[in-house]
Amino acid sequence: KKMLDDLQKQLKEEQEHLDNEAMKPLRRLEQVLPLIEAEREFEDLVKQQRDLADRLKALKGRDKQDDPALKAQMRELEAEQRQLQEHLRNLLDRIEEKAQALPEGEEGLEGLRKSALDFVKAARGSGADEAMGEGAQGLSEFSGTRGHDGAQKAAESLEKLLGQGQQGMGMEGQGGQSLQFRPGFGPSLGQTARQLM
Repeated sequence: KKMLDDLQKQLKEEQEHLDNEAMKPLRRLEQVLPLIEAEREFEDLVKQQRDLADRLKALKGRDKQDDPALKAQMRELEAEQRQLQEHLRNLLDRIEEKAQALPEGEEGLEGLRKSALDFVKAARGSGADEAMGEGAQGLSEFSGTRGHDGAQKAAESLEKLLGQGQQGMGMEGQGGQSLQFRPGFGPSLGQTARQLM
């Protein structure tokens, strides 16, 4: 009976060790992974907006011309701008939802929660969404100048958000244990995910 009790105690200790060493980091990774993906998705969206602004540069000064091919091109670019605007809105909603779903006060996740919510607030206040709308509206009225100006302004606003991620959203706490949401910073959350694995 004593041997069985000792064996049961040993198994319980091994189970706790397994839970602490393997299962807990995997559960944390599961909580963090959607925000890691959102960081990369935001970076891709910024690249797409910059690409659109660069392509619209060729249409600057081409306003209200009666050219069917040019009008068709502007309609396609308007649809692309509206799609990017909708993508931005959905992405920010998703980041906010995933950040709010993180457990409050849990060690190592509070910084991630706060930085993700701060990022969403900054992105919504950046004027990028409005500039995208202005660009799309200009293209719908066949104004290449307004289309370009709106797309350019949106791209610059989004790129500033990436710059803030590189400068201001570092690791916090002793030993850098607090995760941060900071698109544009490269391997920030992704590197932490590999460490957790």
